[in-house]
Amino acid sequence: MTGSYHLTSTAGLAVDVAGRIDAIQVLSAHLLEHLPAGPVGWTITSPWHLVYEGRLNLNGLTDEAGAAIATQMDYIAATLDEEAADPRPTTIP
Repeated sequence: MTGSYHLTSTAGLAVDVAGRIDAIQVLSAHLLEHLPAGPVGWTITSPWHLVYEGRLNLNGLTDEAGAAIATQMDYIAATLDEEAADPRPTTIP
């Protein structure tokens, strides 16, 4: 892999991490901390400059935070794994 994953959120996250697993772990922990207070939008920019965006809102169901985050992170992890297995060039030769 060349580069890193850049994560941001509407709850103040702005960090670069080295790998896909780190991206999922950091975003999961961030959402667990901030999601009970209200909706959180987030982005992950991959080393290949693809941007993944999402938003979670518990609508007051704070006891569902872990399950909601786990479901979304499973989907994101699979998507990032697919991209890493077949990265696309960021520029046209």
